[in-house]
Formats: sequence, C-alpha cells, structure tokens
Amino acid sequence: IKPINIYDTTEGLWLPAPWWKNSSWIVSTTSQDVYDRSNKPYVHRVIKSFSGDDILILTLHSLKQAAKYISVAVGHGEEKYWHHVALQCFHYATMLLIPHSSNVDPPECDAQADVSSDVLIRQWAAQGILPVMKPSVQERMGEDTDGYHCQYYGDDIYQLGNVILEAFREYSLLQLPFSPATKDDEATISAAHFLAYHSLVVEPLISDELCEGNHSQLEHMQWISHVGDQGWHVSRDWLSQGSSGPTTLIIRHCSQHSRLFMKLESDDFLAKLPCLRVLDISYTPIESLPPSICCLQKLQLLSLRGCYNLRSPFSFPDTEITLCANNSNKKLNLLYLDLSYSNISTFQCDFFHSIPTLKELLLVKCSNLEELPLSALALSTLTKLEIIDNKKFISFSRLTE
Repeated sequence: IKPINIYDTTEGLWLPAPWWKNSSWIVSTTSQDVYDRSNKPYVHRVIKSFSGDDILILTLHSLKQAAKYISVAVGHGEEKYWHHVALQCFHYATMLLIPHSSNVDPPECDAQADVSSDVLIRQWAAQGILPVMKPSVQERMGEDTDGYHCQYYGDDIYQLGNVILEAFREYSLLQLPFSPATKDDEATISAAHFLAYHSLVVEPLISDELCEGNHSQLEHMQWISHVGDQGWHVSRDWLSQGSSGPTTLIIRHCSQHSRLFMKLESDDFLAKLPCLRVLDISYTPIESLPPSICCLQKLQLLSLRGCYNLRSPFSFPDTEITLCANNSNKKLNLLYLDLSYSNISTFQCDFFHSIPTLKELLLVKCSNLEELPLSALALSTLTKLEIIDNKKFISFSRLTE
C-alpha cells in the first residue's frame, strides 16, 4: 500500500473538481504505518485529525460496508437487513466501552477483565440481536463471492458473531478484546472507542434514578450499564423500540457500600425489571442474588464472573414468593450462566433443576469449586461446559457413584 498523494485525485481524477469550493476528501486509513508514511513533515499535509462530525460520517459509511461484508459472508438475507443487525451490534458494543472510574480494588480474580469476543457474542445472542438461521435452509457451500464463501450458520451464535466482528475489524469499527479508553489517544483505536469516549451514543444515568426505579423513566431505557461510579443507558427512543423497560442491566465493579449495590441485594429491585434478558453483575462483592430473580422470566444470560464473595448464584425458598406469582414452578429460562473467576465452592443439590434450558455453563478458574450436583446431569440442552484450571474440582465419576 503506497502513501496517499494529494495530486492523484485533484489533478489525476479531478475529484474534487477545482471549481468545487469548500469540498474535501475524508480518508480513513486502516494502517498506522500508512498513516505515518502519508503524513511526512516535508510534504503537503494530506491527512489531518478528524473532527467528531468526520468520525460519525466515516462510522456510518463503515457500517454500510460492514453490512455488505456480512451479507456476502453469510450468503443469506438482504444487505439492508444485515445493516440493521450490524447497527444494533455496534451500538451495544459501544455501550460496553464507556470509560469509568472506580475506587474498588477487589482481590485478583481475572487478570484480563477486558470484554472478549465470546462474552460480547453471548450478550448479542441473549438480547435477540443475532438472528437464528434455520437449519432447514439448505447450506450453500463453495459459492465464492469477493473471496468469501457463502454459507448458513444454523444456530451457532459464535460463527455468525465472529463474521460480524471480522467485518467490524475490517472497517476499524471495533477491536477485540477491548477495554474502555481513558485517554484521548486511546479513543482513536476504533470508531466504537471514539463514540464511547465522547459519550455520543449514550445518555448519563445517575445511580439514584436506577435505585428509585421510577417506572415512567425505566420504561424508556433499553440497555443500562453502571460501572464503578458511573452509569449510562441507551434509550429505547434512540433504537425505535417503543416502551416496555430495560432488557440489559450491567452493574460491574461497584462498591459494597454503594446505594446501588445495597439496592441490588434487596428483594424488590429485580422485580421491577421483568423485561431483562441480560443481567451482568460481574466483579462485584455479591454473595447471592435475591429470590426475586425468579421474576425475570425473560432472562437469557446471567454473568457473575469474578464475584469474589459468591456463595451461591441464587436459590428459591420453599415458601411461596408473592412478588413472582407468575413463576410458581420456580424456574428460569436461562441459556447462558457464567461463574468464571468466582469463589463459588458448591451448588445446592437441585440447583440445575431450576434452569433446565441452560445451553452454556462457564466455570473457568473457580478455584474453590469441588463438584457439581447430580442435578447437572439433567441438563439435556447443555452444549458447552467449561471447567478449566479448577484445582479442587474432582472427577465427574463422583457424580454417578
């Protein structure tokens, strides 16, 4: 790739034409090396720092290009449809990149707390953003278009999710694994970092608003993220989703003495959020979720990753729960449960009977975990079980003895 020469366009192609006043090119380089070589001090300055408006224009254009990339790679669906999917995936990822400050310094539980591709893809799937390609549709293999093989992905969220992430990387929309930008130069890593750093796609949220749980306010919030001392939300009005209530609640790295954390432990907080599909309380000092979690009948993903005080994810008492009259069988429809890097040591014997639809159970580096209860054998829908670096974990043979 050669450096850009300003005369190649103005004199060679006459674009922009000499008589076009106040017109210019916006050029996005995908290589820092190309940028540096194109910006030599002894030649006319070709590439300047982009303004916020320029970045937004480039981002919108890149999302359209990413949609075209995805459409070709998947080989199914119109480009307009994949543009809608890409827009929501990008918007969701940007919310997770909001910079935060926190005085909490918990014991070391996960050296890499950055958001990984698998974590992001699971949250996309739980939100219903990723479409399920029906296996009944015949696969089209071997058809090569623009160098990519067209194929259908069935219900494998990771194959489809990685195609979307590859498109985002190709057009500098997102880089993984990622962590929030805290300095100006870090905000240029990708378009998502820039938009998040400058708070262009989210609205600030005071913890008191969330704690008070005002229904008229909550019903207009789609995705909520509260990390450390700062909170943000993406409005349903922005996504044209109508009004019903939050579908994602992320509370990470909060202090045990914060009002929000104490509210989370109360038995009425979750009951006010019946539309939640994603509940991520990673890296908090929580010991166990309150029984009102049974009210979350739409919940698809629960993450308690890095919860260093965790004793049990949740339990349903024997007594009837008046808050959750619509869940008399005391079961959840969870698909994804992540307890990695937590200090959980045991489960109640019937724990997995309460989540019979579970597809993925992640137990990475649970250093105190010794065994799984017999109820784990009843998980007929389980497709992924990760038990890695758990030094105290005994063999599965004990489960059947």
